[in-house]
Amino acid sequence: MEKPDTTTLGCSVVVVAYNEEWTISDCLRSLIAQDYPKESFEIIVVDGCSEDQTPDIVRGFMNKEPGVTVRLVSNPKRTIASNRNMGIREASFEYVAFTDADCISPPDWLKKLSSGFQYNAEKCQLAAVGGGNRSDETLGKISLAIGFAFQSYISGLGTVQTRGPKTIASVDSLACLNVMYKRERLLSVGGFNEHLKNMGEDWDLNYRLRKEGWQLLYLPDTDVIHKMRKDWKHFVRQMFRYGEGRAKLLNLHRESWSLQYVLPLVFVIGMIISLAAGIMFQSIYFTLPVLYLIIIAGAAFHQSFLSKRLDLWFGVVFAFVIIHFGYGFGEWYGVLSKKEIEKV
Repeated sequence: MEKPDTTTLGCSVVVVAYNEEWTISDCLRSLIAQDYPKESFEIIVVDGCSEDQTPDIVRGFMNKEPGVTVRLVSNPKRTIASNRNMGIREASFEYVAFTDADCISPPDWLKKLSSGFQYNAEKCQLAAVGGGNRSDETLGKISLAIGFAFQSYISGLGTVQTRGPKTIASVDSLACLNVMYKRERLLSVGGFNEHLKNMGEDWDLNYRLRKEGWQLLYLPDTDVIHKMRKDWKHFVRQMFRYGEGRAKLLNLHRESWSLQYVLPLVFVIGMIISLAAGIMFQSIYFTLPVLYLIIIAGAAFHQSFLSKRLDLWFGVVFAFVIIHFGYGFGEWYGVLSKKEIEKV
């Protein structure tokens, strides 16, 4: 069945940034080039008081394209959650879309989100629509290997942040690098929880929306290009922070514990015990680590083969190891720290 004609939604696109001088230009160029009526959207860059040239670069885009509004807002609080809330407060339109400074949006990105929202709002209590992300092929082999690893089920047990469904689907959460909300829905739940600062603020918001009965829909074929980490050091830190952030969310919403979040904890402990036992006693205890390596080697070959880049096989294997161990250790760190986070 063909989708009905829809009118254009007025949308404020919020980009949060901090020291993004090497990515912000490409991000803004892609947003300015949207195939969308210029009077129906604005671009708001919320800068967390960057210490590089990010604000100056943004100012260079202001009034550069006739009819396209680009605004720069400075936020001394600096955190991602507070940046997003400031973007909501500054928004002039009824709908608010979020993307990140290290993302490039295809020309039809806003059009697809807008039409997807309108078409599906007739069918359910809809709070937001969004899509996935894929790696930037121009950033080199490490970034590509990370992107290929995230496309596999075993990188995140099928979460839409790593591997989205092939059809429109109701999901638990949408990442704020590619999402459109109705502004009044955001305000109705108090916006983003600023106590979370830079970790898990989007999942927490989406969780509270779902508890109020609102739905989140994943739209296929609406990917943005994401400039993923270009070196292993920063990727390790990123995965550790993701795990730590998940633990904070589980402490905040204890009812949200599930097997999906227990597995990383069990995996890390199991691997440590197996390796220690193998070293101290006999080689049979190395069965678990060997089996793990066989599985991720096979998964990496599959992803590399599908992408016709077998030269990236080892990089994908290494990315899997970092994802699993980095996230697992980060989650353990967050669980053991037991830092209390206030609810909105």
